Amino acid sequence: MARRYSNRLIIAIVSACFMGASVSAAATPNDTPLSSAATMGSLEQDSQAFTRSSLGIENSDPDQIPVVDLAQLDSAQLSEFEYKEITFYDPESDRAVIVVTQDHAAGLSTASPQADSESDISSQTLIIDASAVIDSGDYAAGKYAELRVSRYTQSDLDTSMDLLGEFLLSKGLAGAIEYDPWTDTIVLSVPVGANLQLPVTQVPARVEEVANVGASVYNDSMPLPVRGGGAIYAGILRCTSGIPAYNAAGTRGFFTAGHCFKASNSVYTNSNARTFAGKVSHTFGYPTVDAHFISGSRYSNQIYSSTGLQGAKSVIGSYEPTASMAHRVCFTGSTTGTKCDNYVTGYRGKYCDGVCFSNLMTIKGGTSSQPGDSGGVVFANFGSKVKVSGLISGHVNPLIGNSTTFVQQWSAIEKTYAARLMM
Repeated sequence: MARRYSNRLIIAIVSACFMGASVSAAATPNDTPLSSAATMGSLEQDSQAFTRSSLGIENSDPDQIPVVDLAQLDSAQLSEFEYKEITFYDPESDRAVIVVTQDHAAGLSTASPQADSESDISSQTLIIDASAVIDSGDYAAGKYAELRVSRYTQSDLDTSMDLLGEFLLSKGLAGAIEYDPWTDTIVLSVPVGANLQLPVTQVPARVEEVANVGASVYNDSMPLPVRGGGAIYAGILRCTSGIPAYNAAGTRGFFTAGHCFKASNSVYTNSNARTFAGKVSHTFGYPTVDAHFISGSRYSNQIYSSTGLQGAKSVIGSYEPTASMAHRVCFTGSTTGTKCDNYVTGYRGKYCDGVCFSNLMTIKGGTSSQPGDSGGVVFANFGSKVKVSGLISGHVNPLIGNSTTFVQQWSAIEKTYAARLMM
């Protein structure tokens, strides 16, 4: 059973019997890109082996894995460790993982401290209290999350991702940067044929090539009042209306992606500029968050929850689930329409296109968003109502593997703009 101690992380682990072993120092910088011969399977085996070594696990049976019992986990205990940022989910294999970086794993121990000895425990110590195992065949996302110990600190990860973001901007390329918890590496997604020589980073990085697909237009010529999920235009630029909200002054309007339009742009619901959707009135939060506020027309508190200007549902709140619980979400965009086949997979995504946006929610497993979907609402259905998670910020469609949509979280928009949902 998980125990609560102030200012530290106490979690229950289902794992092999192991000793309290100290964790080795973070690896030295990688001065060459990952070799194409280094398969994902071997990289993951290396990550698993490092985790076992860090935990001092004696049993080396690869079919038995250290896991976190999610039923025993209280997210309030994990606030110090940015709970959302250390949990990940892979819909292809239906596996969840919680990653402990080196700065939070120093002095890793299996001992359960007594209450009167709390002051002797470092706030950077992870206490593991368990002595059992599960077979990998018994693993199920939503019940367990694999435990992985990274070779790197949180600072290593942040610095490496920031360096790669600056590299993309210097090349004038749009692309995405994600931490891969299964291989303890960073994935840089760039357009096909970029032929990049990556800079040296503390955390090893690898490149995957991506390409866009077709660009149909759904939810065009939205009637007033404006709802979330309709096509919006400023000249030749098209994006998607987003989250209905009030700004700090109580003005009604909606948020869309900040990279779509410029301050004071007039926005319309059709390409011939007949139906006025408002003006870009508030941009001060950009590029801290990828969001602009549009106001000056008539607005509903609803979003389109199905393709074709149909199925409008009222917003009743926000929804940001943890990735380890395999939660499915929907999005609605003016290019792709409404899709509900993606899962929340993490909260550490970075997307760059002229500027870089960090700590984005990532969703995978189904249809990816496409150009023109930016600003569209990511949401979850709650019966005849919806709760919103954020706005579509970007996407990558790798030639091999899962497509990814990057989402600017509503919680960050709400905080930056002092906004509130229109409910």
